[in-house]
Amino acid sequence: MSNSRLGVGFIGSGFNARFHMLGWRGVRDADVLGVWSPNAKNAASAAAFARSLDIGAAKAYTSITAMVADPAIEAIWLTGPNQARIENVEEIVHAIRGGKGTLKGIACEKPLARNVAEATYITKLVKSVGLAHGYLENQLWAPHVEAGKNLLWARGAATTGRPYLARAAEEHSGPHMPWFWNGRLQGGGVLNDMMCHSALVVRYLLCKPGEALATVKPVKVTGHIASLKWSRPHYTKQLKKRMGVDYAKTPSEDFASVMIEFDTPGDTHLRRHVEAQRAYYEWVRNGRTHPIIDEAFAWLETHWPADEGETVVSWGDSRIGNIMYDGFRPAAVLDWEMAGLAPRGLDVGWMIFLHVFFQEITEQLEMPGLPDFMQRDRVRAIYEAAAGVPLQNLEFFEVYAALRHAVVMTRVHERTVRFGQAVWPDDPDEVIYHRPALRRMLDGTYWG
Repeated sequence: MSNSRLGVGFIGSGFNARFHMLGWRGVRDADVLGVWSPNAKNAASAAAFARSLDIGAAKAYTSITAMVADPAIEAIWLTGPNQARIENVEEIVHAIRGGKGTLKGIACEKPLARNVAEATYITKLVKSVGLAHGYLENQLWAPHVEAGKNLLWARGAATTGRPYLARAAEEHSGPHMPWFWNGRLQGGGVLNDMMCHSALVVRYLLCKPGEALATVKPVKVTGHIASLKWSRPHYTKQLKKRMGVDYAKTPSEDFASVMIEFDTPGDTHLRRHVEAQRAYYEWVRNGRTHPIIDEAFAWLETHWPADEGETVVSWGDSRIGNIMYDGFRPAAVLDWEMAGLAPRGLDVGWMIFLHVFFQEITEQLEMPGLPDFMQRDRVRAIYEAAAGVPLQNLEFFEVYAALRHAVVMTRVHERTVRFGQAVWPDDPDEVIYHRPALRRMLDGTYWG
């Protein structure tokens, strides 16, 4: 065999093995050279199938050890039944420890094992002999997934910031082999069998291009399983007739829904919020430079709070003008298009700042306004008394509010320019009406 080609042996001869062999027709620089199955007749049939596909001079082996010992076999594909996974890997590792063969790695059909304990044990075995190892995933590499990810990050993330939510769904008619319907042999039902695809695809989509999947770390998993179809008498009877499986005695879930929360190093809800705002600003400015906004972003980084505070549901546009009253009692709140997850101070800082902003405009129009309304110390005291928690980093969030509104004002002016109603001044920051207030914030003189 040429050193430029990888020789691969298959453990298993059933549906999974043949499915992978069909896919092998599109694989370059690798050949299927061997098959082992506990049933010699099935092994010979699968080897003949591989040869008929012209994907390699496959032959049947009498044992896993014999296949590992053959120097032509450099990698093994584990495509056998789940309940045999441990003993298959144990034999591979035993052969390598005995000095047999030149095996470089193994690749495993999903699932790796029937439970976490088995998976941990198998991983430990493989690592103990220095084998390269991986999971045989197909959906992750599907062209439409790759195209979708590129589009998501090139266009979506460029304007709205890093994606934080992805959803995937999959439906399947059911296992192709009788043993796979048995939860004790398979390890469960659809959750163990199918969810791996969706979980990996969403993780991949949320991972920044060029970064390793490990940078998007799962931190919390919640799920729900149910038997919605095959445990019903009509379908149980149908399954027994078609597959010879008595699902009434060995039921498993045929429905699963899972929510996975991911995290990245240094990635918090506040960080995501600010980065989304930064991405929006890059789109809004349309090549212009707004020094005061750039300086405000730098100020945020310099004054980033060590303790960001508790993350809560953020209204996003919290201001008096977005509250409907029944007399003097709030009855409803409006404008939730900027809602998200952020520390408490984001909404409070926005509300305080916006009142100051509109109060200054009112005074410029020589009207009294409400100068004693929304005083920051009073707002803080009322909020802390009502919520029962202290407000942290309020100055930080007031600066952030002023920055966000500065971006909004540049966008508003950009629209008027597009409609032929205005032009851009020589100093683009002139369109930011509260520039003097933002300047005082950045200088540290705003709060006295």
